[in-house]
Amino acid sequence: MKYKLLVSDFDGTLTDSRGNVPKENIDAIRAFCKAGGIFTLSTGRMRQSIEKKLGTLGLSGQSIPLISYQGALITDIATGERLHSVPMDPSVVRRILRYCKAEGLHCQIYSFDALYVNEYSGKARAYAEYVNVVECTYAVGELESYLDSHPELPISKVLIIDEPENIEESERRINAHFAGEAVFSRAAGALTECVSPRAGKGAAVRWLAEFKGIPIEAVAAIGDAGNDASMIAAAGLGIAMAGAPDSLKRIAGYVTDGCDEGGFKKAVYLMIKDKR
Repeated sequence: MKYKLLVSDFDGTLTDSRGNVPKENIDAIRAFCKAGGIFTLSTGRMRQSIEKKLGTLGLSGQSIPLISYQGALITDIATGERLHSVPMDPSVVRRILRYCKAEGLHCQIYSFDALYVNEYSGKARAYAEYVNVVECTYAVGELESYLDSHPELPISKVLIIDEPENIEESERRINAHFAGEAVFSRAAGALTECVSPRAGKGAAVRWLAEFKGIPIEAVAAIGDAGNDASMIAAAGLGIAMAGAPDSLKRIAGYVTDGCDEGGFKKAVYLMIKDKR
Protein backbone atom coordinates (compact mmCIF):
# COMPACT_ATOMS: atom_id res chain seq x y z
CA MET A 1 0.00 0.00 0.00
CA LYS A 2 1.53 3.28 -1.12
CA TYR A 3 -0.04 5.51 1.53
CA LYS A 4 1.06 4.68 5.08
CA LEU A 5 -0.61 7.50 6.99
CA LEU A 6 -4.17 8.75 6.49
CA VAL A 7 -5.18 12.00 8.17
CA SER A 8 -8.90 12.78 8.09
CA ASP A 9 -11.00 15.76 9.01
CA PHE A 10 -13.93 14.81 11.24
CA ASP A 11 -17.07 16.92 10.69
CA GLY A 12 -18.47 16.63 7.18
CA THR A 13 -15.77 14.19 6.11
CA LEU A 14 -15.84 11.20 8.41
CA THR A 15 -19.34 12.08 9.60
CA ASP A 16 -22.48 12.30 7.49
CA SER A 17 -24.68 15.38 7.25
CA ARG A 18 -26.48 14.35 10.46
CA GLY A 19 -23.24 14.28 12.44
CA ASN A 20 -23.05 10.48 12.67
CA VAL A 21 -20.14 8.25 11.64
CA PRO A 22 -21.54 5.63 9.22
CA LYS A 23 -20.59 2.02 9.89
CA GLU A 24 -19.11 1.78 6.39
CA ASN A 25 -16.60 4.49 7.33
CA ILE A 26 -15.65 2.64 10.51
CA ASP A 27 -15.14 -0.54 8.48
CA ALA A 28 -12.95 1.37 6.01
CA ILE A 29 -10.74 2.70 8.83
CA ARG A 30 -10.31 -0.80 10.22
CA ALA A 31 -9.46 -2.16 6.76
CA PHE A 32 -6.86 0.58 6.25
CA CYS A 33 -5.22 -0.17 9.61
CA LYS A 34 -5.35 -3.94 8.95
CA ALA A 35 -3.51 -3.30 5.67
CA GLY A 36 -0.66 -1.69 7.65
CA GLY A 37 -1.73 1.95 7.57
CA ILE A 38 -1.88 4.48 10.40
CA PHE A 39 -5.11 6.46 10.74
CA THR A 40 -5.65 9.66 12.68
CA LEU A 41 -7.93 12.66 12.83
CA SER A 42 -7.24 16.35 12.27
CA THR A 43 -9.92 18.63 13.66
CA GLY A 44 -10.60 22.08 14.99
CA ARG A 45 -12.33 20.52 17.99
CA MET A 46 -10.68 20.03 21.36
CA ARG A 47 -9.37 16.62 22.34
CA GLN A 48 -12.18 15.76 24.76
CA SER A 49 -14.84 16.28 22.13
CA ILE A 50 -13.18 13.84 19.73
CA GLU A 51 -12.12 11.29 22.35
CA LYS A 52 -15.77 10.54 23.04
CA LYS A 53 -16.12 9.41 19.43
CA LEU A 54 -13.08 7.14 19.35
CA GLY A 55 -14.78 4.11 20.84
CA THR A 56 -17.26 4.21 17.98
CA LEU A 57 -14.35 4.25 15.53
CA GLY A 58 -12.63 1.31 17.21
CA LEU A 59 -9.67 3.53 18.12
CA SER A 60 -10.19 3.91 21.87
CA GLY A 61 -7.03 3.13 23.86
CA GLN A 62 -4.76 3.07 20.82
CA SER A 63 -1.60 5.14 20.69
CA ILE A 64 -2.69 7.48 17.93
CA PRO A 65 -1.51 11.10 17.62
CA LEU A 66 -4.66 13.24 17.46
CA ILE A 67 -4.36 16.60 15.71
CA SER A 68 -6.67 19.13 17.35
CA TYR A 69 -7.19 22.89 17.38
CA GLN A 70 -6.49 23.15 13.65
CA GLY A 71 -3.00 21.70 14.13
CA ALA A 72 -2.03 23.74 17.18
CA LEU A 73 -1.92 20.64 19.41
CA ILE A 74 -1.04 16.98 18.83
CA THR A 75 -1.81 14.54 21.64
CA ASP A 76 -1.30 10.80 22.09
CA ILE A 77 -4.88 9.75 22.73
CA ALA A 78 -3.86 6.63 24.67
CA THR A 79 -1.61 8.37 27.21
CA GLY A 80 -2.73 11.99 27.02
CA GLU A 81 0.87 13.04 26.35
CA ARG A 82 1.19 16.32 24.46
CA LEU A 83 3.51 15.58 21.57
CA HIS A 84 3.50 18.96 19.86
CA SER A 85 2.08 22.38 20.73
CA VAL A 86 2.03 25.69 18.86
CA PRO A 87 0.42 28.37 21.07
CA MET A 88 -0.65 31.78 19.83
CA ASP A 89 1.18 35.03 20.52
CA PRO A 90 -0.37 36.32 23.80
CA SER A 91 -0.39 39.93 22.60
CA VAL A 92 -2.24 38.96 19.43
CA VAL A 93 -4.82 37.01 21.46
CA ARG A 94 -5.52 40.07 23.59
CA ARG A 95 -5.94 42.26 20.53
CA ILE A 96 -8.34 39.74 18.98
CA LEU A 97 -10.40 39.77 22.16
CA ARG A 98 -10.59 43.58 22.06
CA TYR A 99 -11.50 43.53 18.38
CA CYS A 100 -14.32 41.02 18.94
CA LYS A 101 -15.64 43.01 21.91
CA ALA A 102 -15.72 46.19 19.82
CA GLU A 103 -17.46 44.36 16.94
CA GLY A 104 -19.97 42.63 19.19
CA LEU A 105 -18.68 39.15 18.30
CA HIS A 106 -18.81 36.19 20.67
CA CYS A 107 -15.28 34.97 21.39
CA GLN A 108 -13.90 32.06 23.43
CA ILE A 109 -10.38 30.78 24.05
CA TYR A 110 -8.80 27.36 24.46
CA SER A 111 -5.75 26.27 26.42
CA PHE A 112 -4.80 22.61 26.09
CA ASP A 113 -7.76 20.74 27.62
CA ALA A 114 -9.83 23.71 28.78
CA LEU A 115 -12.32 26.05 27.12
CA TYR A 116 -12.71 29.51 28.66
CA VAL A 117 -15.75 31.75 28.14
CA ASN A 118 -16.80 34.99 29.77
CA GLU A 119 -20.15 33.53 30.87
CA TYR A 120 -21.81 30.18 30.38
CA SER A 121 -24.91 31.21 28.45
CA GLY A 122 -26.15 31.86 24.93
CA LYS A 123 -23.66 30.92 22.22
CA ALA A 124 -21.12 29.57 24.73
CA ARG A 125 -23.62 27.15 26.27
CA ALA A 126 -25.03 26.07 22.90
CA TYR A 127 -21.58 25.38 21.51
CA ALA A 128 -20.33 23.45 24.57
CA GLU A 129 -23.43 21.28 24.56
CA TYR A 130 -23.25 20.66 20.81
CA VAL A 131 -19.64 19.42 20.86
CA ASN A 132 -20.08 17.72 24.26
CA VAL A 133 -17.45 19.63 26.26
CA VAL A 134 -19.60 21.05 29.05
CA GLU A 135 -17.42 19.51 31.77
CA CYS A 136 -14.27 21.27 30.55
CA THR A 137 -15.84 24.68 29.86
CA TYR A 138 -15.07 27.40 32.42
CA ALA A 139 -16.83 30.75 32.82
CA VAL A 140 -14.14 33.18 34.00
CA GLY A 141 -15.59 36.63 33.37
CA GLU A 142 -13.82 39.12 31.13
CA LEU A 143 -11.39 37.01 29.10
CA GLU A 144 -8.65 39.62 28.75
CA SER A 145 -8.70 40.25 32.49
CA TYR A 146 -8.45 36.52 33.09
CA LEU A 147 -5.38 36.34 30.83
CA ASP A 148 -3.84 39.28 32.67
CA SER A 149 -4.13 37.32 35.93
CA HIS A 150 -2.85 34.12 34.27
CA PRO A 151 -0.01 35.34 32.01
CA GLU A 152 1.53 31.86 31.81
CA LEU A 153 -1.58 30.34 30.22
CA PRO A 154 -0.81 29.23 26.63
CA ILE A 155 -3.68 29.82 24.19
CA SER A 156 -4.05 27.13 21.56
CA LYS A 157 -7.04 28.56 19.67
CA VAL A 158 -9.55 31.38 19.60
CA LEU A 159 -13.07 30.66 18.36
CA ILE A 160 -15.34 33.41 17.08
CA ILE A 161 -19.07 32.79 16.68
CA ASP A 162 -21.14 35.16 14.56
CA GLU A 163 -24.58 35.11 13.01
CA PRO A 164 -24.72 32.99 9.79
CA GLU A 165 -25.75 35.94 7.62
CA ASN A 166 -22.74 38.00 8.79
CA ILE A 167 -19.97 35.40 8.86
CA GLU A 168 -18.45 36.01 5.42
CA GLU A 169 -18.05 39.74 5.91
CA SER A 170 -16.82 39.30 9.51
CA GLU A 171 -14.24 36.76 8.40
CA ARG A 172 -13.02 39.00 5.57
CA ARG A 173 -12.57 41.96 7.89
CA ILE A 174 -10.81 40.12 10.68
CA ASN A 175 -8.45 38.41 8.24
CA ALA A 176 -7.47 41.79 6.86
CA HIS A 177 -7.09 43.30 10.33
CA PHE A 178 -4.75 40.58 11.63
CA ALA A 179 -3.00 39.59 8.38
CA GLY A 180 0.24 37.73 9.13
CA GLU A 181 -0.38 37.64 12.88
CA ALA A 182 -2.97 34.85 13.04
CA VAL A 183 -4.69 32.41 10.70
CA PHE A 184 -8.49 32.55 10.54
CA SER A 185 -10.48 29.81 8.84
CA ARG A 186 -14.13 28.88 8.57
CA ALA A 187 -15.00 25.70 10.41
CA ALA A 188 -18.74 25.08 10.14
CA GLY A 189 -21.76 27.32 9.99
CA ALA A 190 -20.95 30.62 11.67
CA LEU A 191 -17.72 29.49 13.36
CA THR A 192 -14.35 31.08 12.63
CA GLU A 193 -11.29 29.46 14.19
CA CYS A 194 -8.04 31.30 14.82
CA VAL A 195 -4.60 29.80 15.47
CA SER A 196 -0.96 30.82 15.26
CA PRO A 197 0.49 31.29 11.75
CA ARG A 198 2.95 28.55 12.73
CA ALA A 199 0.10 26.10 13.31
CA GLY A 200 -2.52 24.87 10.84
CA LYS A 201 -3.45 21.40 9.70
CA GLY A 202 -0.76 21.33 7.00
CA ALA A 203 2.06 22.12 9.41
CA ALA A 204 0.74 19.47 11.79
CA VAL A 205 0.63 16.84 9.04
CA ARG A 206 4.23 17.60 8.07
CA TRP A 207 5.33 17.41 11.72
CA LEU A 208 3.49 14.14 12.27
CA ALA A 209 4.93 12.54 9.13
CA GLU A 210 8.45 13.38 10.29
CA PHE A 211 7.66 12.20 13.83
CA LYS A 212 6.47 8.85 12.47
CA GLY A 213 9.33 8.58 9.96
CA ILE A 214 6.93 8.51 7.01
CA PRO A 215 7.78 10.38 3.78
CA ILE A 216 5.23 13.09 3.07
CA GLU A 217 4.65 11.41 -0.31
CA ALA A 218 3.22 8.44 1.60
CA VAL A 219 0.71 10.59 3.50
CA ALA A 220 -2.91 11.06 2.43
CA ALA A 221 -5.25 13.72 3.81
CA ILE A 222 -8.98 14.08 3.29
CA GLY A 223 -11.27 17.00 4.12
CA ASP A 224 -14.27 19.06 3.11
CA ALA A 225 -13.72 22.68 4.16
CA GLY A 226 -11.41 25.64 3.75
CA ASN A 227 -9.63 24.89 7.00
CA ASP A 228 -8.47 21.59 5.44
CA ALA A 229 -6.67 23.31 2.55
CA SER A 230 -3.20 23.37 4.08
CA MET A 231 -3.18 19.64 4.86
CA ILE A 232 -4.69 18.77 1.46
CA ALA A 233 -1.83 20.72 -0.13
CA ALA A 234 0.85 19.28 2.18
CA ALA A 235 -0.01 15.58 1.80
CA GLY A 236 1.29 13.32 -0.93
CA LEU A 237 -2.35 12.70 -1.81
CA GLY A 238 -4.92 15.35 -0.99
CA ILE A 239 -8.56 14.27 -1.19
CA ALA A 240 -11.54 16.63 -1.23
CA MET A 241 -15.11 15.63 -0.49
CA ALA A 242 -17.70 16.39 -3.16
CA GLY A 243 -19.26 19.10 -1.01
CA ALA A 244 -15.96 20.93 -0.55
CA PRO A 245 -15.56 24.46 -1.94
CA ASP A 246 -14.08 24.73 -5.43
CA SER A 247 -10.90 26.26 -3.98
CA LEU A 248 -10.24 23.01 -2.10
CA LYS A 249 -11.12 20.80 -5.04
CA ARG A 250 -8.62 22.66 -7.24
CA ILE A 251 -5.66 21.75 -5.02
CA ALA A 252 -6.79 18.17 -4.31
CA GLY A 253 -5.34 15.25 -6.20
CA TYR A 254 -8.66 13.44 -6.04
CA VAL A 255 -12.28 14.43 -5.44
CA THR A 256 -14.46 11.74 -3.91
CA ASP A 257 -18.21 11.53 -3.36
CA GLY A 258 -20.13 13.40 -0.66
CA CYS A 259 -20.33 12.50 3.02
CA ASP A 260 -23.82 11.00 2.55
CA GLU A 261 -22.79 9.05 -0.57
CA GLY A 262 -19.92 7.03 0.89
CA GLY A 263 -17.17 9.41 -0.20
CA PHE A 264 -14.84 8.65 2.71
CA LYS A 265 -15.19 4.89 2.30
CA LYS A 266 -14.64 5.11 -1.46
CA ALA A 267 -11.40 7.06 -1.07
CA VAL A 268 -10.00 4.77 1.62
CA TYR A 269 -10.63 1.57 -0.33
CA LEU A 270 -8.99 3.10 -3.41
CA MET A 271 -5.89 3.71 -1.28
CA ILE A 272 -5.91 0.16 0.06
CA LYS A 273 -6.00 -1.18 -3.50
CA ASP A 274 -3.07 1.04 -4.54
CA LYS A 275 -0.14 -1.37 -4.23
CA ARG A 276 2.53 0.94 -5.61
